[in-house]
Amino acid sequence: MSSKLIAVRKISSGDAAWVALAVYVMGYDLYAWLTGRDTLSQSFDRALQHPLRGSATLCVWAGLTVHLFDKAFRREINNAKRLVENDT
Repeated sequence: MSSKLIAVRKISSGDAAWVALAVYVMGYDLYAWLTGRDTLSQSFDRALQHPLRGSATLCVWAGLTVHLFDKAFRREINNAKRLVENDT
């Protein structure tokens, strides 16, 4: 019987926060669905439809999206530039 060691990466605090956030969102939405309350998606949709809060909600969401994807987007652009430069 052979024993194999599995490399386990220590989870970072950021990774743990994402896991906690995902568990919270899924847990709350399940609770809301079971009790007939608004889910987070329903609340977000309602906020977008509000004449004043809609614009603010959209701006905050857009800012969060840029914040989360900016680094990855820039990395992919740089990778594409390197590929083009290597082809010439």
